[in-house]
Parts: sequence; structure tokens; C-alpha cells
Amino acid sequence: MKLSIIIPCFNSSQNINSLLDSIDSNVCNYNLHSDVEVIAIDDGSFDDTFSILREKSKSLKYLKVFSFDNAGAAITRERGIDLSCGQYIFFCDSDDIITSDFFSFFKYAYGNDIIYFSSDIVDKDHNDKVIYKKVSFDTDQYFYSGHSLLHFLLAKGQWTAAVWTYIFKREILTSSQAKFTNRKAHEDHLFTLSILLNSKKIFCVKDVFYKQIITPGSLTSRISFDYVLERYSAFKEARLFINNQVPRETKFLYDKWSYYSIFRLVKSIDSCIFRKIYLLAYFFISDPGFFFRFFIYKLSERKD
Repeated sequence: MKLSIIIPCFNSSQNINSLLDSIDSNVCNYNLHSDVEVIAIDDGSFDDTFSILREKSKSLKYLKVFSFDNAGAAITRERGIDLSCGQYIFFCDSDDIITSDFFSFFKYAYGNDIIYFSSDIVDKDHNDKVIYKKVSFDTDQYFYSGHSLLHFLLAKGQWTAAVWTYIFKREILTSSQAKFTNRKAHEDHLFTLSILLNSKKIFCVKDVFYKQIITPGSLTSRISFDYVLERYSAFKEARLFINNQVPRETKFLYDKWSYYSIFRLVKSIDSCIFRKIYLLAYFFISDPGFFFRFFIYKLSERKD
């Protein structure tokens, strides 16, 4: 059994060594040199990312390095899939790290379509202090449908479309025909739902396998007008996809999670008050029920 780790890289020269070192430490500790391949794709960086990757590949024989003109994360991940050969696939962001327990994945993999795991958001400027838990499982546990895990995480307030929160079997990619949406941000919402809802056996690990590193200036720490629009577009696309696939209660939770996420982004947007008002007006015009449903969700909370 082989695991393919796919890493899209864009101007990653300051962080990519830390990630590759965390991977190599795991590979050596678990003696998995022939069971792991790392596909690192330079997505048209204009720093020395590609030079660093190429130099690193001289000592890391399992590291395969490629370079293309800039195309964005969605297309780069799709290219990574085409270039990989592992029975299981994992997408990793270039500025994050995996933990020392990550490759214990291999003992959970057999017979499972997906392995989900706990993950933390950490502050690089404060000695990797945990800001909050992205996903957290209290115990190791099985789910026997993608819908049941989706409902569980939504109800818990920990659903995320982030592709680095799980490892999945290549067969599921084929049967689901999952594709990334070619947008600048939130390109993974539909992909993750497609993978999850086509899975029959999912194992969730309580141990933290992954740490997302928040750095000043990163996309996730810099909220722009366009970023919020992309988030709204992702919601509309994903909501249409799940409409006939999950029960009403799960759709309710998914809508509620999405609306709250969008309103939080509008609140934190790096822009003047008039731009925020314009953005809310855009939502109202394109989706007249947007605010109505949001307030219905707020009222439902008060009843609870």
C-alpha cells in the first residue's frame, strides 16, 4: 500500500523546508521510504521555491518535484492526482506541518475509504501555540456513511471542507468523480463533499496528525472582498450538490454553518463599512432568502 502526499507550492520558500523535514522525520521513524511518495508542484512561484524543492529531492528519494506556470491551487491539486500513484491520497498545504503521529495512518488504512483525524490551528509567531482545534475527535470511532460524519461534524460545529483534514482512497476519487472548482479560494468545498458522500467506511482518529500554521499575510489571515465572494460562491455550489443527497436536518445544519461563516467573514473583512454594506446588498439581491434564512437559524438557537 502506498500513500501519495500532494503539495501545491506557491512562493513557499520560507516554509517548505519545515514541512518536508516533518515528513522526512516521520518517514525515517516509520521506515516507510518505499511506501510514501511526495508530489511537490511549484505553481509558478517567483521566489526560489523550485530551487529549494529540487535541492531537497537529491536527498529525499521519495520526493518528486514538478514545475508549471501559475494556475492556482485547484488545477495544481488536479495535476498532483494525475502525477501520483498511491492507493491513498493526502493533500498538504506547503506552509503547514504534519505531526510525529501522522504515519500511524497506515495501521488504520486497510478497509477504510477515508481516515479523518484531529487537527490544530497554531500561531507561528508564538511558538506554535494552539489557537483552536480545527477538528477534534474525543475517541477513535467509525462512521459507516459519509452523511453520518457530515451531520456529526456540523452538529459539533467542526465541519470543514479543508482537504488536509483527511486521507482518502483513490478508488473513492474515481467513483465519486470529485473535482476541485477552479476559483482562487474555497476551491475544495465540492471536492470534499463528493469524496465524503461517496464513502461507506470512515475511521476517525482522536490523535492530532496535522497543524495548520497561521502566518501574517497568509490567505486565511487576510480577508478580502473577493475572498468573501468566493466563499459565497462555494456555498451556492455545494448546497446545490447536497440538496438531494442528505436529509433535511443535515441540510439545515449545513446552511446554518455556511451563513454563519459568511457573516463572520463579512464582519472581519479588511475594508471600509461601505464595502461591507455593498457586499451584504449583493447577497440580498442575488439570494433574497439569504437574510430570512439566517434569522430563522438565529431564532432556532433561541428555542434550543
